[in-house]
Amino acid sequence: SDAAQAKLYKKVFDAMKPGATLGLSHGFLLGYLDSIGESFPDDMDVIAVCPKGMGPSVRRLYEQGKEVNGAGINASFGIH
Repeated sequence: SDAAQAKLYKKVFDAMKPGATLGLSHGFLLGYLDSIGESFPDDMDVIAVCPKGMGPSVRRLYEQGKEVNGAGINASFGIH
């Protein structure tokens, strides 16, 4: 959840090895860190693949895409 990310991100960062990659499927943590003047550690790679929709709509359009060529949902991609 967003609240858990805000509360636990420092523990997650501390547990990661230098050079490790953190994968995100949601943009909350990036915005949260920016809002409090913090950022991801310099020795950590970060990748994000963030669908532009809520879970149920992402799943529905994925299922629809099995029958209708090209059905899907937009996503944002980012690398840090």
